[in-house]
Amino acid sequence: MHESTDTLPSAPERVHLAEEDAQLVLLTRAFEEADSHATLLVRGERQRASKVARDTSFERFLVGRARELVEILGHEIAMLPRLRRAVRLKVALAWVVVPALLFGLLSNLLGPDKRINVVANPLAGLILWNLVVYVLIAVGFVWSRLGSGGAEGVQPTLGLATRIAAWPARAAGREMSQGKPERSATLASGVGRFLEFWSHAARPLLSARMKLALHCGAAVAVIGAIAGMYVRGLVFEYQASWESTFLGAHQVQALLDLMLGPASAISGIELPDVSTIQGSRAENAGSWIHLYAVTTVLYVLVPRFLLAWWASLRARRSAAGLEIRTDASYYRRLIASEGGGEVVAQVLPYSYTLSGTRADRLKSMLHDVLGARARITIEGSVGYGELPGDLEDPDTGPAPTDGRVLLFNLSQTPESEVHGELVEKLKQRAARGGFCLVLADGSAWRERAGQAPAFEERLAEHRRTWDRVVRDAGLRAVHLELDLPPSDDLVSLLEAAIHPPRLVKAESA
Repeated sequence: MHESTDTLPSAPERVHLAEEDAQLVLLTRAFEEADSHATLLVRGERQRASKVARDTSFERFLVGRARELVEILGHEIAMLPRLRRAVRLKVALAWVVVPALLFGLLSNLLGPDKRINVVANPLAGLILWNLVVYVLIAVGFVWSRLGSGGAEGVQPTLGLATRIAAWPARAAGREMSQGKPERSATLASGVGRFLEFWSHAARPLLSARMKLALHCGAAVAVIGAIAGMYVRGLVFEYQASWESTFLGAHQVQALLDLMLGPASAISGIELPDVSTIQGSRAENAGSWIHLYAVTTVLYVLVPRFLLAWWASLRARRSAAGLEIRTDASYYRRLIASEGGGEVVAQVLPYSYTLSGTRADRLKSMLHDVLGARARITIEGSVGYGELPGDLEDPDTGPAPTDGRVLLFNLSQTPESEVHGELVEKLKQRAARGGFCLVLADGSAWRERAGQAPAFEERLAEHRRTWDRVVRDAGLRAVHLELDLPPSDDLVSLLEAAIHPPRLVKAESA
């Protein structure tokens, strides 16, 4: 393994990026993972972007590389800007304020008749509804604090926010997917992955923006309703009264003192005596309209504007630093492939001949772990009971500088005296330099067994047998099926199973 000074720093577990930068990074990851055949982003373009973006900062490397690749994607996908705008939920408040104001003006909170019930009327219902909303917000806030160790709750509006963001985004994705079936599948997969990554990383931002729109809309709708109420009061005379089967004048007076008392104290308008307007008796409703209007301002407008202000602060704070987790294998592969050092690895199939397709998939998988510059060779099959020449006596000869990948066929029955001894000698050799990795391929087993009953149970039991033999020799076996594409979890297992692990970390550093 050769040293290189042109290396990137190791990836942290998470980074905090501005909204625009985070979107670029997640979009690039989504389409790179979806475009496994490099039809949209050819490998040469990916490598050039990495070279252009190379920097001492891992965050700047990610953003610079993503910016280069998204620009290329923009030439391939005409609807990409629309997709990016759709998921941000960043709309001009005019689109919220104007409809809400019109809705409020056209509503009639005084009621359909020209007679207002001072106890039960649409304005009182509006105030009560908003009080219930404030209680739910407070309960959600406290619950989230108790449940997530201090993070503000986003779940009440997160589902609505992500659905609203996903609808135009998926529509854009459908338009982008017109064309060849292979291209359509890649684009659909890329859009789906991006929505998943973005909704997870941007959930505080999406929630804050959704809350900002809802609070502003509610406040402006109330302003419109109050304005419409006074306009109707100018051209119609409304009378105020009340009726109740169970409440007397004293109970109603106490209830109204509680609800309208603060407005009366602030406005200086004396709360009328309800005993004079009971039943068929009524009076001009002007004083009651003023008191209800002031109460609505106190209980609805002021809290809603304060909540909108707080949501706006949270949205700006979130947009300035979205958390992106970089412990996924995608980011580790970027570091490994751009690390600068060259890894030499030999694959030793044991009593097993690899087909061309399986060999190519194994090489691709090892490149994901060891880096794009790794030189991987697949040697001829080692016969049963044989040992490679340098493993006859692993304590002699020069220390190796390469790595060994020992590949077993899961269909074989593992034996400690044969397979276990080979693993143990491989580990001893790796202790003097280089690294080793033990793999058990179940492709032939599945191909032979097909869909036979209890296949999965027998497969799991056979894997456990291999695990015991390899573990007794001091290493860890990674189970895979070379007929299937590798998953992120499998790549992570490969990284963790390489022995000694310090060499892989050094290569990625």
